[in-house]
Amino acid sequence: MMTKYFIFLLIGVLFATVMSAQDLQSDERKAQSGSGHSVHDAVFPQSGDSANAAFLAGGRQINIPFAKSSAKFLAGDITVINPEEILPYDNLNTIIDIFAGRVPGYYGNLNLRGIGNALVVVDGMPRAISEVNISEVAQITILKDANSAILYGVQANNGVILITTKRGRPGKNEITAMVETGLNDPVSYPAYLKSADYMEWYNKALVNDGLTPLYDQGFIAETRKGDKPHRYPDIDYYSSDFLKNYKPATRVETEFSYGGKNAQFYTQLGWNRTGSLYNLGKPAHTDRLNLRSNLDMSITDHIRSHVDIATIFNISNMPAGNFFNDVTTLKPNDYLPLIDTSFVADKNQIKTAKLINGRYMLGGTSLYTNNVYGNLILGGYNRQINTTGMLNVGLDFDLNFLLKGLSFKTNSSFSFYNQFSEVLTNSYAVYEPVWTVGEDSRDIATLTKIGLDKFSGEQQISNTSLSRDYAVSGTLDYACKPGKEHTLAATVMGYLDNYHVTSVFQSDKHAHLGTRIDYRYKDRYIVNFNSAIASSPKLPPGHRVGFSPSLALGWIISGERFLRKNVFANYLKLNVSAGIINTDMSLSKYYTYEDVLTGSSSYGWGDGYRTGASTIFSSIANDKLFYEKRKEINIGAEAVLFRQSLWMNVNYFRESKSDQIILSGLGNTIPSYLGGLNPAVNYNEDRYSGFELGMSWKKTVRDFRIELGASALFLKSETVKRDEFYGEDYLYRQGKPTYAIFGLESLGLFRDEADIESHATQMFGTVKPGDIKYKDQNNDGRIDSNDEILIGDWLASFAGGLTFKVSYKSLSLFLVSSATNGAQTQFSNSYYWVSGDVKYSKSVLNSWTSETAETATYPRLSSKANSNNFRTSTFWLEENSRITLNRAQLTYDLPTSLATKLFTRHLSVYCRANNLLTIAKNKDKMELNIGSEPQYRYYALGVKVGF
Repeated sequence: MMTKYFIFLLIGVLFATVMSAQDLQSDERKAQSGSGHSVHDAVFPQSGDSANAAFLAGGRQINIPFAKSSAKFLAGDITVINPEEILPYDNLNTIIDIFAGRVPGYYGNLNLRGIGNALVVVDGMPRAISEVNISEVAQITILKDANSAILYGVQANNGVILITTKRGRPGKNEITAMVETGLNDPVSYPAYLKSADYMEWYNKALVNDGLTPLYDQGFIAETRKGDKPHRYPDIDYYSSDFLKNYKPATRVETEFSYGGKNAQFYTQLGWNRTGSLYNLGKPAHTDRLNLRSNLDMSITDHIRSHVDIATIFNISNMPAGNFFNDVTTLKPNDYLPLIDTSFVADKNQIKTAKLINGRYMLGGTSLYTNNVYGNLILGGYNRQINTTGMLNVGLDFDLNFLLKGLSFKTNSSFSFYNQFSEVLTNSYAVYEPVWTVGEDSRDIATLTKIGLDKFSGEQQISNTSLSRDYAVSGTLDYACKPGKEHTLAATVMGYLDNYHVTSVFQSDKHAHLGTRIDYRYKDRYIVNFNSAIASSPKLPPGHRVGFSPSLALGWIISGERFLRKNVFANYLKLNVSAGIINTDMSLSKYYTYEDVLTGSSSYGWGDGYRTGASTIFSSIANDKLFYEKRKEINIGAEAVLFRQSLWMNVNYFRESKSDQIILSGLGNTIPSYLGGLNPAVNYNEDRYSGFELGMSWKKTVRDFRIELGASALFLKSETVKRDEFYGEDYLYRQGKPTYAIFGLESLGLFRDEADIESHATQMFGTVKPGDIKYKDQNNDGRIDSNDEILIGDWLASFAGGLTFKVSYKSLSLFLVSSATNGAQTQFSNSYYWVSGDVKYSKSVLNSWTSETAETATYPRLSSKANSNNFRTSTFWLEENSRITLNRAQLTYDLPTSLATKLFTRHLSVYCRANNLLTIAKNKDKMELNIGSEPQYRYYALGVKVGF
């Protein structure tokens, strides 16, 4: 499956190359005949999918850490995205959605190169990516290599995603608005057994354990008939009785920008509402309200300032209980949720009951008082309110009057996050019916009331938290041209941030100094040196300061005389970078380098009466603890080819994460007879290497325009160093993938007792026919943890994406897909690993019985916990490869002449679908959520208008 994806990608690249070459030959013939334009006169078309090519060829300014620069002269591995160029045809929901197919080296979520989640910086301060709407973003700069990210100090360990929000621009006044309405269509729900099937299979589980069946066959038969649901319950909690077919969504955004000579501002107001699937009770929904306002002002001819304010309110109104979690445990036959009062013989019992729809009483038992109807209708509500506020204030000083090329800027940021819940909890009574004798009887003889109906009306405040974060930075920049062919720029900066959570004594702090030196010769040869000097309060005195250096070299080959007149490469750059980033980000605790004393058991005095407490060491000090390190080398090439119609990027990287801190110490290296207390120590090391590929291609034929983009990451990981000691070579993690899966090798299911007797003894409880049989790897006659081998890898070896856009005049169709390959996983929640008295899913239908011993693909069911069957093993190992069609959007832009008549600058309408299709071997499992809301396919209609 994945091979087909690779072939498709390769064919696209080859097709683009051939077509671009044909265009180039045609242009050369036109030039020779005196018509058309030369290659060097071309201007690369602006588009989000090819934004990098535009920057590289045109030298446009991009945002980098604490500055702006031209991508043409950067030697690191940097990808730039301009949402304003993408949103007209791909009006996605979140920032994360924009990366697929556009960012070489993108692994998923916030993960770059598979090494972990990158730091997200919004307007100079680390923030959550969810705090920003994609429509309020001017530019996203993805800094993947160490050299590009290093100015963010210890936090740059996994790369940086730099987000810059929109600002007003001089001479540009605009008003835009967008309205979108859509439906979230559930992809799938869990498939649990109906009541009769559950009872039959649970009886088989009891028999498998040598126990007597619990459910009478006559009772099962009556339940299967389904003609008396009032007496023989068979509840489907995912039916229309409880859930709607879809949940609605509405999104409204308005933007205002003004650009005067001395002041410019940008403001966005947004509102998102997402409904719920609940078909009962008061309407439930979640609202997100956001306001962002950025203001730039000239104070004097040499001083400018900016003030940015943003606030977000997330308000969630939900009923009591946790519906999607509750219904994973409530079996279809546990109790009758609603009791029809027409079957109640004693009408006096009805008078005091709280009725649903004036007719039904809440059912339940002494074991099951959590009634779904009661929670949704009578149980009260839970309103969670999250408030986020952000403030940036900065000054820019033009110091040319002191020294030409000198400037200084400061930025201070403050944000807070406040969360609390308003909870109104009502208690309700449930009733357990006792039916009159006889299977055909329709009367309830008595009702046992359990609990009380209590509606206090008292609102409680709970789940409270408050966090505050501030950051301060100062940057001194100097730029000059020492000679006609030389360009020099230097930066010295300082950075400090502090994150504090209420009720947590120690706040999280980061502080460092940084330098950047950029040198160019003839605008072809590039030298870039970046460094950071960090200070960490998490490390012991004497080891708190760490120096992180990096160096990048670039060569713009297309600027050389021997290539200036070529008709093939419009822009070609080679670059290499290397760096070391010191980090303490894995240390969640402070003072790990000190002795820790704790109270222990008491001891007795010799008189037999008195006792005294003892104090012991729980960990011992290590005053030599130091920074973990990310060491990296990156080699890359970027090219704009064939009359600037094809952009390509390739990078090879090799990096290690060394000196990783083991908090528990070297327990395998240091003998236990030395006391068994080992200090935290720097020891572990992992290595990652791979290739990133990116390309975009465009072609215009009359009124048609085709754009194709692709990104790919080929990744390999290795565990280089571990503190480990095993009796068998195959147990060692060192030399294996960093995210290796170790488990037992399955040999199928035991056929009978003779099969068990002839096999090695399995040390995971009593084994019976139908249980999983494992291989004895070391032939010691017993199977335990010493028989675990490498069976898979959690980390995919390939991650990539494709974008495709075709336009005809004012109509465009856009598609984006993503794919992963080379990873395995286990689906090990209670839906798949079924044992004991739990709700059975349809995964048990092919479980082992004496009759299905030759064909069963699922182990025997047991009414008890089964530690033998539900272990990490090849029996449960699944492929985690997939191809997903992430989005499709059809957009129509009204012609300018028509839009003008409607008193607008532009007007467009679109329809979009998200999460349209998944192709995977285990698609059904990948698309299924257990214990939470389902995954959705989203369908939307929208209108955008600009004035």
